[in-house]
Amino acid sequence: MKSIRTAASTLVLLMILSIFSSMVAIDSPSENTQLSEEVNQNYAVSPGHAVFAEYMGAYWCPPCTTTSSNLANLIDTNGGRGGDFTYISFWESQSTGWPSDAPINRDEHIRTAPGYGGGIPVTTFGDADSGNYYTSGGQNYDSYYTSGGGMDASAAQFDLEVAQYANGNDMEIEITAVYNGAGTKTVWLYAAVAEDTSPETYTVNGNPNPHHVWKKWLLNGAASGFESFTLSSGTPVSHTWTVPISTVRAGGGHSAEDNFLTIATLQDGDHSGYRNVYTAADSSMVPLIDVGISEIVFDNPSADKGYVTNDVINVQATVVNNGLNAYSDGGSAQFYYIDGTTEVEFGSPITLNNFPNSGSSQQISAQLDTSSVPVTNWDTTIKVRLTGLVKDMISLNNVKSDSMLYDNAPISKEPQVTGDLEIDRGVDFYVEARAQITDGVDLDLSTITFDIEISPTGQNLWDSQYSSPNGDLMFPGETNEYRSFLIQPDIMLSSGDYDLRSKAMDGRGQESPWVVNDEAFAIMNSFPLVSQDPITVKVQTSRKVSMSEHISDAESPGDISGLTVSSTHDAFVGWYPDTEEIEVYFDSIQMIDGEPMKACIPGEGVFSHLPMGETYEWYKSKLEDEMSESEDGDGGEGGEPGEGGEGSGQPGQPQWADSDSFDSHDDFGDCEGTTNEIAKERLRDSVKKAAEEAEKARNWGSVSSSMR
Repeated sequence: MKSIRTAASTLVLLMILSIFSSMVAIDSPSENTQLSEEVNQNYAVSPGHAVFAEYMGAYWCPPCTTTSSNLANLIDTNGGRGGDFTYISFWESQSTGWPSDAPINRDEHIRTAPGYGGGIPVTTFGDADSGNYYTSGGQNYDSYYTSGGGMDASAAQFDLEVAQYANGNDMEIEITAVYNGAGTKTVWLYAAVAEDTSPETYTVNGNPNPHHVWKKWLLNGAASGFESFTLSSGTPVSHTWTVPISTVRAGGGHSAEDNFLTIATLQDGDHSGYRNVYTAADSSMVPLIDVGISEIVFDNPSADKGYVTNDVINVQATVVNNGLNAYSDGGSAQFYYIDGTTEVEFGSPITLNNFPNSGSSQQISAQLDTSSVPVTNWDTTIKVRLTGLVKDMISLNNVKSDSMLYDNAPISKEPQVTGDLEIDRGVDFYVEARAQITDGVDLDLSTITFDIEISPTGQNLWDSQYSSPNGDLMFPGETNEYRSFLIQPDIMLSSGDYDLRSKAMDGRGQESPWVVNDEAFAIMNSFPLVSQDPITVKVQTSRKVSMSEHISDAESPGDISGLTVSSTHDAFVGWYPDTEEIEVYFDSIQMIDGEPMKACIPGEGVFSHLPMGETYEWYKSKLEDEMSESEDGDGGEGGEPGEGGEGSGQPGQPQWADSDSFDSHDDFGDCEGTTNEIAKERLRDSVKKAAEEAEKARNWGSVSSSMR
């Protein structure tokens, strides 16, 4: 308990000046009454045992702010760390009204007491139903506390410790009771969760915040009332609860976790009557003696996270003196791992040091050789236990456990080709690789890599050279995430069906088995391509034209001699694969929409100076250059291109300049566009012949039904 700051030299005289001047009717909110009573913080004299009070008030009640402030002041001086006073508030909120506290119904319990006068605030000590410790009106409560607070005469024979520890989103609560008198005592455990400081305020007298505001009961297993048990002298009895931290709200500048307060008392009966109260405590009161484990830390030199069999793990824990007093009575610590339901020791027992101050700590450690730990699907639990402690009041923190994640190999799923499964030779495509995560170490595919290989179907000639080394992660963290690998088949890859397989690997190099997708895709022969460059020939003359620059075949780059070239066009004479030429014969100038096809014939007439065999673009550029040069020249005698003179052109212009846009054809024919027509006819004929052969053999190979 806290030391006495002021000596009690006189008896405390309780004077009732006027109950009605400090009370308001419970159903009559008043916004106008203002109290000017000053609240002074003075340390009250402890009665030598714990004291418990219950307060009932409302947001609109001016005297209630006085009660609330004076109770909070008594907590500040004689509660909390090393203190022995606590209380709980049943407070009407402006937003939610009176608390719904069934099945205990404590506010009704206070209102139906014989001493109730019909107003608020009401503050009772020791569950009094009337008399001195059933008080009404706003006042100072130090004297009630100092005089014993209406607690049972045997109050000094009981100890009560309330411990709470945050565990994720929950608060783990343990309440331990000890009876130090003779024989046994059957007790009922009044326990509740409260907000240390409510985020709501009174609407009068400066709008202060209420404190210790009830939020939830901690009940027996049937949720019908308080826990009941029998205490034997010197033997601690503990009860535990797990409560969401969200039961309370943040308040007073503190988070919900820090604003979470557990309050408890021991009394001699259940909640249905007015009882003798033996002792009380709350979770802000630090026990005199409490040694516990604060944390466990794992260090695996072989990995940043998780472990695999044969790893050696360094396990470290911190033991802390949470109590108010020094501790030097010894004890020991032991590390365990859990095999099924069995605790298996590892490392030697560790003797605890002395803890000279509150907050003193000791680091303890042991090594775990995981070669002896059974292989698990997910994790292994590591536990540390303290034993042999003397007069330790809170056992909840004497044991602490945590889990080490086991690093399992991923499981590859069947790889899939993205898009069309019939792929022209030399055309890139993509493969989607997926894997099943089988542990808590790899959270997604960001830590998983793959090997991708292909083989002609059924031959097991697996090859990875066509796959990019690192796939791009697509849709990371989503259920449909995968890695996309670029596959680049070169022109030498044989046509036909191919199998596809993948293997997944994690950061530790653990590999999944290969997973094969049979006949995953087909490499198709590529069609030859025919260029659109025009070719010119003379009419009524059989001409052979080289196709080496006009037809290309991805199956045989630079060599088209293996192709069959044909056409249904009347001008087509034949195909000569040895020289890669076609022979054509046009008996007349070709007409398009009733107009003769326009052309220039290299090597003949006014174009005799132009070479044969060049592209359309070359001739166009050459003629434009000649016209440009003639416009810049001075004219002349000759008829050579680019000169004026006796030729048919205008002075200074090429001879072909007045050719009426090449409309004078006479003996000339133009095949511009003809090659394209020949190629179309040849392709149509080739496809027709191939289809007839496939139908006759009843073997269409990889040609889809829709394509047929």
